[in-house]
Amino acid sequence: MKKALSLSLLLELAVHVVGFYVYFTLRMMEIRQQKRYELSLLPTDQLDLIEVDRADFQPAWEEEMEMQWNNRMYDIARIEKTDSVVKIYCKHDADEDDLLALMNKVAETAGSDKKPVPSSLLSFLSLVFIPTQGNFHFCSTVIALPEKPYVNSYNTLSYPIDSPPPRA
Repeated sequence: MKKALSLSLLLELAVHVVGFYVYFTLRMMEIRQQKRYELSLLPTDQLDLIEVDRADFQPAWEEEMEMQWNNRMYDIARIEKTDSVVKIYCKHDADEDDLLALMNKVAETAGSDKKPVPSSLLSFLSLVFIPTQGNFHFCSTVIALPEKPYVNSYNTLSYPIDSPPPRA
């Protein structure tokens, strides 16, 4: 019963963590696809123009068609390069800013929890399996174990099973 409860709580935690990450990733992809489609329809006069020195231009912006500038996210429609200046025609992406703000808020909330961890939980997490003395035989078959550091400490242990004889 305890094992089933423990596994269900662990599963619930894993679903919560993985589910949030999957939601975040899928929502981010959906927002990017929608914005790229909208950008392809916009005329130049409706786009923001950011002029950057050639030295400040990052090639990753051109590959991802996205950039962060002055703590704001922008979707890039097109890039025009000259000898000294790079002109970036882009549109502010408020949806992605909101999504990143949500992600930062979740991360800050998780990190700002100052309540101490209960001592019973700390003692449970610090439990170490210490084998007892004796022989332990499940079967007479010898299994060749791979040579791993963690296997060497347990491959010679054997323990008797103390149990009453079977009933007829």
